[in-house]
Amino acid sequence: MRFDSGQSDTFSYKVKYSVDLKNMQYVSEGLINIMTLATTSTDYMWGVSTQGVAYINVSGTNFKETTKLDVPGIKVIAEKQHEEVLRKKYKSAAEVDSAVKNVCGIENGLERIINGVYSVVDSENTLYADFNESKIYAFVLVDKNNPSNGRRTYRTKNTEKKYHTILQGIN
Repeated sequence: MRFDSGQSDTFSYKVKYSVDLKNMQYVSEGLINIMTLATTSTDYMWGVSTQGVAYINVSGTNFKETTKLDVPGIKVIAEKQHEEVLRKKYKSAAEVDSAVKNVCGIENGLERIINGVYSVVDSENTLYADFNESKIYAFVLVDKNNPSNGRRTYRTKNTEKKYHTILQGIN
């Protein structure tokens, strides 16, 4: 089974909308929020970013982080840093690269951007996502009836050898 999050935001038809994203509620994670996934409740969604996961209240007109967990070993980018980098207008890729390095302290953007690319939620509301170079993490809520009590990493599986074997077979 393969989950291709790279195609999750594409449409085969023109989409019209009139929303000013700068005035919308958002969850500050990552630098990049890869994907927002459905949960077992229509009032919540999982947010997956390059630094961890968030549980988001989407009831009514809400889009508010209820709880989050930064993955150990991944540099945390503070909301103030996000604001500084994401609200600025850039004229070149070099300017973006400079901002990511100088404001966020990320030297190797490729190592950062591969975190959380593949993710899926099962019928028990466990979120599985890849972080830290080939580890699959499983995240669960501490209290299913009260998501604001937080979440924890349920288990991890290091798949590095498996990935290397696959990649060697491709060459």
